[in-house]
Parts: sequence; C-alpha cells; structure tokens
Amino acid sequence: MTKKTVCFVCLGKWDSTLCLRAKSIGENLEKSGWSVTFLIPDIIEHQGLDSANIHLMPTKLLSFLWASRSILKRLRPSFIHFLNPEVKAVLLSMFAVPRSCQVIGDWEDWHAISRDSGLKKYATRFSDWFMRKRSDIVITASRWLADEFESVGVPSPHYIPYAMLPREFPKLPNPFQHPTAVFMGSFHSNWDHDILIDAASELKARGLAPPIFLIGRGEDLNRCKDVCRKRELHNVQFSGYLDWDDMLNRLQWAYVLLFPIRDKIANKARCPFKVFQYAQAKRPILTCRVGEVPTFLDDKAIYVEATATAFADELERVMASPRMENVDYGIEAHTWESRTEDFIAAIGGNEAVY
Repeated sequence: MTKKTVCFVCLGKWDSTLCLRAKSIGENLEKSGWSVTFLIPDIIEHQGLDSANIHLMPTKLLSFLWASRSILKRLRPSFIHFLNPEVKAVLLSMFAVPRSCQVIGDWEDWHAISRDSGLKKYATRFSDWFMRKRSDIVITASRWLADEFESVGVPSPHYIPYAMLPREFPKLPNPFQHPTAVFMGSFHSNWDHDILIDAASELKARGLAPPIFLIGRGEDLNRCKDVCRKRELHNVQFSGYLDWDDMLNRLQWAYVLLFPIRDKIANKARCPFKVFQYAQAKRPILTCRVGEVPTFLDDKAIYVEATATAFADELERVMASPRMENVDYGIEAHTWESRTEDFIAAIGGNEAVY
C-alpha cells in the first residue's frame, strides 16, 4: 500500500496558536503511519527547527513560491493543507501545487469578513473566494461557518473545531495576592475586550475596584492601556505576553475567567481556542452564549449579555461571593487525537460528525 503523504503550509510562528492546529493534527497523522511535512517561515524564532519533515521557507513572496514549488515537486504529497486563505497560500495553490495533489482549505475563522481594510480587504476577499473554489476539501472550525459555506455552494464542508491544549497545567502557587478576575486573549480591535474596560469603569462609578488581570498582546493593547490610564482604572492590570506555564497558572488561580464575545459574524465564524484553555483551568467562566462557546461549555458557564453593564453586574456579584468551586466542563473527549480521526475521515470523503 502506498504511504499517504500530506504537507501542511504554516505561515505563523511554530509555537503559536497559528500553527497549533496543523502541528497537532500532523503529529497524530505521523503516529498513524502518514508521511507528514511542514513548510514554515524562515524566521529567527525557527532557527534550529529545520529537519527531515520541517522545511524553513523564505519569507519574501517570490522566493517562497519558488522554494515551495521545488519541495512540492520533489515530495509530490497526496494532500496539501492551508490554514486560512492567506494571499501567499492562494498564490502557492495557483502556481506551485502539483495537479495530483488535493488541496485542503481549512478556515479557523473568516478573515474575509472581519479583517483588513482598503485595497488589502479586496485581496483578502478574493483569496477567500478563490480558496473555496480551489479546495478539493473544505474544513471549518465553526459549525456556523460550515453551514454558511454550504449555503453559498461549497459542497459538503467538514466541521472540525479546535481541541484541548495538549499541555499539562503547572503545579505552581497562587500568583495573586487578592481574588482576581482574569482575561486571556489577543488584543485586536475586532475582538471584544473593550467590554471589560467599560465594565471596570462602571464598577468604579459604583465605588468598586475588583482586581482584573488581562493577559495577551496585539495591536490594540497600547490603546487599551491608555484608556485605563486616563480613566484611572488602577485595578486593571495588563501583563502582555506570558509564557505557557505562567499564563496557565494564572488561569487556574483566577477567581473567575472572563470572555466577552459579541453576537456578530466574525465571532460566529470562529472557534475560540481560549474556550478549551479556560475549561481545562476548571474555573468559573463569565461569558456570552455566542457561536461555539456553548457547544463546549454547555450550561456550566455563567452567561450574560455582551454589554459592559451585564459584565459589571455579574462581576460585582461574583467578586463579593465566596470563591466558587472548580467546574468540570466535561471536555476530555475533545482531543487532537479525535480531531485527527475526523480529519482522516474528511479527506477520505466521509462527513466528520459530532
């Protein structure tokens, strides 16, 4: 029997969530006897990663296309996987993918709806349209997006969401001196962390200042810091990026975990990875019943409307109450091993069913 081969094109940092989906599925495919190759950017953070199945690719577009074409011509994989329809991925699928190779387009969210502006927006939307047409197999991390794609003519898109973080939580002491509400996520302007800052302002107006600890980085981080400084929200602390153990430790010692998420297309079209990390931390989660969130947290989370007042009201109640017990969200079945089984079923022509 011919050994099946798959090549994952990863355009982010190897240790970031941008590569986690491909890396986790790829590693499990290898355990199942597949031949797996990864193409990742040749950047400082990736020095030393070059190996038999990890190839460092030039970051400049033409060099990237030429080098990728050479590797794909030599390997002739059965499948090539692209996470999100980035322009580089589209150009690679146009000019460098062998005809015998099936293209897997995988959408973890819907950039064409929620990202970019000006001319770049049109390039992103064209890339999204083209990759839907070009892909032999379409996968989405959101059931809503799979249904949306099917409604516009994508034949049988496969729903394969994210899974639990393949990492143990550290056994470290409580890093907080006082009961602290914790948020973790990317500070990008199209997400909804502004609700928390406005909630902190409302609580200040009530004479309350519960400690709120915000973990993460992004282009909107400095603006958020400036807003808190101007409003004198001294109880709101920003850590920036934390390494895995430090971040996970703060999640597991949180008094309550915070995840504001508005009911909009960008949020319904994605599977927020933090849902799994939050659930693994087993602390109470204050969030909104939007998109994939209730799929994995069921009725065990604390759900409120996506408004500053609703979050302020519930934060006031929770922070004034005795520390709640840990919550078992029952997500143990959502592993990357099970996701890999569904990936194999999808590329084999069968529906992935949950």
